[in-house]
Amino acid sequence: MEIYQQIGKQVKAIRKKAGYTQERLAESAGLSLNYIHMIESGKRAPTVDTLNKIAGCLKVKLKDLFSTDLPAPVLEKQKTIELTSEEYKQLLTTIKTLKKKTPKNL
Repeated sequence: MEIYQQIGKQVKAIRKKAGYTQERLAESAGLSLNYIHMIESGKRAPTVDTLNKIAGCLKVKLKDLFSTDLPAPVLEKQKTIELTSEEYKQLLTTIKTLKKKTPKNL
């Protein structure tokens, strides 16, 4: 198996365990949905910078994307809330607004 296919399989497995859709990961990482799909299917070779963004969004270390074992935090059962794309966008907007209005010294 090519290294890009292995990385893609690992990204997909970690993303699913974290409760992320491809769309949510793409938006969080500032990447296109098609690019995430291409990475996960092993059809694109992501840069280290791209893998760093993905790892950061999924709250794992970069090295975890190269491993065949899922990292412990990803294996823990997480309670997730299912949101539509529109609900997710509204939530992000609300969080950004609150961050702007919150004093920095809190």
